[in-house]
Amino acid sequence: MPKSIPEGLTQQHVLVEAKAVGAKSGFITSRGFALPTDAAEMGKNLWFNMWQRRLWPYKELDEGDTLYWYDTKEQAIVWRSRVVQVERFEYANKDDVRKRFQASFGLDDLNDAYFDKSKDQGYCLAYKVDSLARLDVPKPAEFKFPMEGWLRCSDDDAGNASPDGPSTAELSKTTTQFAVITENDESAWNDETGIRYHFPKRYLKLLPAGTKVLYYKGKRRDESFATTRLSAEPHYFGLATIGEVSPDSTSTKSDFYATIEGYTPFASAVPSKSNDGFLEVIPPSRVKNYWRDGVRGISEDDYERIVYAAVSSNAVSIAPQFSPLPTEESFPAKFVEGATRLVSVNAYERNLKARKACLNHYGFDCSVCGFNFAEEYGDIGEGFIHVHHLKDLATVGGEYEVDPIKDLRPVCPNCHAMLHVETPAMSIERLRSLISAKR
Repeated sequence: MPKSIPEGLTQQHVLVEAKAVGAKSGFITSRGFALPTDAAEMGKNLWFNMWQRRLWPYKELDEGDTLYWYDTKEQAIVWRSRVVQVERFEYANKDDVRKRFQASFGLDDLNDAYFDKSKDQGYCLAYKVDSLARLDVPKPAEFKFPMEGWLRCSDDDAGNASPDGPSTAELSKTTTQFAVITENDESAWNDETGIRYHFPKRYLKLLPAGTKVLYYKGKRRDESFATTRLSAEPHYFGLATIGEVSPDSTSTKSDFYATIEGYTPFASAVPSKSNDGFLEVIPPSRVKNYWRDGVRGISEDDYERIVYAAVSSNAVSIAPQFSPLPTEESFPAKFVEGATRLVSVNAYERNLKARKACLNHYGFDCSVCGFNFAEEYGDIGEGFIHVHHLKDLATVGGEYEVDPIKDLRPVCPNCHAMLHVETPAMSIERLRSLISAKR
C-alpha cells in the first residue's frame, strides 16, 4: 500500500464527505476477503450482493455515488471509487442472475464462490466502479459495520468537513444507529409489524436507513388485546433494520414512513426490566418522562444487552455476535463472568465487552481450525464467530474474573461443540492435534 495519503485523508480519520468530491452520496462497503491491489482489476470486476431479502442499500446505491472499500484483512479502507453502473433486480433462480449479468455487463463466465453459496432466490444489487484511488486508512476506533457490510457517508457532515477530514464526533455519525420503536395496541399510526413504521417528523434523526431497531410494547391496558401480545407487561418482541425512509404524502404534519427489513420476531417476551433494573439506560434528566417517547435512541450496549437477553431466554435463535467490527476502546483488564441465572438450566452471562476485547485482539479466525466465516460466506459471515472460555464456566459456579486476552479465544461453532464433548472442556491444543492426526 502507498505510504502517502491522498489530500483530504489522514491516518486517523477516513474522508467520507461525498459532497467534497462532487458525488451525490457516499457509502463504505466491507469485504471479508482481500481486495485487489490493482486499480485496473478493481475497475474490471463486477461487484454484487445477493440477498434473500431486499436489504439496504438495495434501493439507495446509485450511479455517481462515492464508494469506499474496507478490507477486513488489512483492517483499513483501501480504495475510493465512483459508482458508474448499477443494476438491481429480483431473481427466481441463479440462471436469471447469469443472464442479467451477461446482458447488462457482458459477463459470460461467472466463477465466484460467493455466487455459488448465495440463495437460489432473492434480490441482487450489482455495480461497477471507476475513478479509483488507492488508500491506506486504518479503521478508526469508532467504525463499525452492520452485518450487511455497508455504511452511509453523511452528506450533511461532508459539506462541513475540514481538509484533514471530519472530527471524531462528525465521523461517529456515520456509524450504525440503534433505537427502540414502540407499537401500541391501539394507535392512530398506520404501522404494520415487520413491514412499515409510521412516525412523526421529530423522530426522523433517530431512524435513518440502516438503523438497528428493537420492537417494544408498553403495559397492556385492555384485556381484549391479550391474544395479540406476548406479555401483559412492558416488553420487547422483535428486532429489525430500518430500510427506506420517505415522507407520508397524505400527512399534513410532515409524518414519515420507514420500511422494515430483516424483521425477526421473538418467540417470547423480553421484559423491559430485570432484577438489575431496566435494560435501557435512562438518562437522569429523563427519569420521569423517558417512556413517553414512541421512538428512543439507545446505545449499542443497550441494544446488545436486550438482544442478549432474548438469546439467553431462547426468545430468538440468532448468534450473539452483534458487533461485526468490535470497537478499539481500551477495556478494563478483567471482567466479571459467570453470573449464574436460572432459565431451564444454569446459564452463564457472557460479558459483552469481554467478548469484544477478545475479538479485537485475536480477530475472527477460529483458534482451532483457522476457519473464517467472512472468507467462506462473504458479507453474511462478516463478524460471525463464537468465543470460548478456556476456563469451563459450567465447573466454576458463581463469578470469576476473566481476562479477555488470557481466558478467551475465538472458535467456530463446530470446534466449539467439539471442545465441549468433554467436561471440563478439552484444550484447544488437543483438539487441534486431533484434527491434524486425521489429515
